[in-house]
Amino acid sequence: MSDLLAKNVRFAAIDFETTGRDPLQARATEVGIITYENGVEIERWGSLINPQEEIPEEVVQLTGITNEAVKDQPIFADIADEIAKRLEGQYFLAYNASYDRTVLRAEMGRIGREVELKGVIDPLPYAWRYLRREKKTRNARLETVAEYLGVELENAHRATDDAAATAQVFLRLLEEIPEIPRGIEEFLGMQAALTMEMEETFRGPRRRPTVSMSDVTVELGAAYINGQISDPLRFLFRRLPDVRDVR
Repeated sequence: MSDLLAKNVRFAAIDFETTGRDPLQARATEVGIITYENGVEIERWGSLINPQEEIPEEVVQLTGITNEAVKDQPIFADIADEIAKRLEGQYFLAYNASYDRTVLRAEMGRIGREVELKGVIDPLPYAWRYLRREKKTRNARLETVAEYLGVELENAHRATDDAAATAQVFLRLLEEIPEIPRGIEEFLGMQAALTMEMEETFRGPRRRPTVSMSDVTVELGAAYINGQISDPLRFLFRRLPDVRDVR
């Protein structure tokens, strides 16, 4: 087992804001990347991104990022080198990391590139297991978990702010939850197991309600209904069942 403490690893906390719910199809509208080492922020960078497509009004209302705000901003290809430089060979940390990692892969893939990561750290499964399931919080959304842990998050759904809050949530969880492994390898192993448990819990034979978005009815995932995510758009693409009654 590794004796490298999770809190001491160098990692890049990242968040993408996007045009929609499906990370394979949605385009990035903003990115924030904050590098930490030994639990201390050492570098911060972020940028709006021209997604080269219309941002739906529902997303504008959620993030505050307008089509006017991004029209003169760089497209993803213009800042791909900067993003790759900050992520290559690093631990990648994000809340509901599968979404942000998929956005990264999809955007890089469109320009024929990829970024090799050292590992992926996601505080969400731990917040779900040790806060939400223990009824310490009403849900496991980033905003709710941050508030419970005393982490400042003034501008939710903006990339740099969400990335900073995610990093602090990760570090605070390590301090406050004794059941969480302190070594990075053990942390990642338990993270994987908790992610499987969390997703399996969502797969109950429940009726899926619907919600209208831009005159298109889409299946509303349980993660949105039950507050298991940091962004109301981000888990909808999974089309998970309603698990409001799951204990």
